[in-house]
Amino acid sequence: MSTDQVTSTRTSGSRKQRRHRALFAAVACALVGSVCFFVLEIGVRVFAPQDASWLAIYCRHPERPFYALRPDAHAVVDTGESRWEVFTDADGHRRGREPRASDAPVALWIGDSFTFGHGVDFEDGWVGR
Repeated sequence: MSTDQVTSTRTSGSRKQRRHRALFAAVACALVGSVCFFVLEIGVRVFAPQDASWLAIYCRHPERPFYALRPDAHAVVDTGESRWEVFTDADGHRRGREPRASDAPVALWIGDSFTFGHGVDFEDGWVGR
């Protein structure tokens, strides 16, 4: 074997070793990261549990391919910055604390979180006023 052949064999061997080490390091990091994630998640659930999510007031619409408010729902939302309540009627529409009279006029409001009154009680939102 000539010196050039020995050098090329050593170089290709060291490249393979570097690739194997890099692959091993990547797999080891992924495994350690996964284990740490689960350990930390358990720690948070044990030492700093969170209140149940208020998002349970939403459900899949029975006929259409989107989410809607759950019918006859009542949820207290406390985000730490605001505390508000959500009431819905039998059709899943947001309403005030007191149900509206059956002879009251009906209006359709289309909009976003401002129209919904996200972050405030129904009576404090502009639709409720």
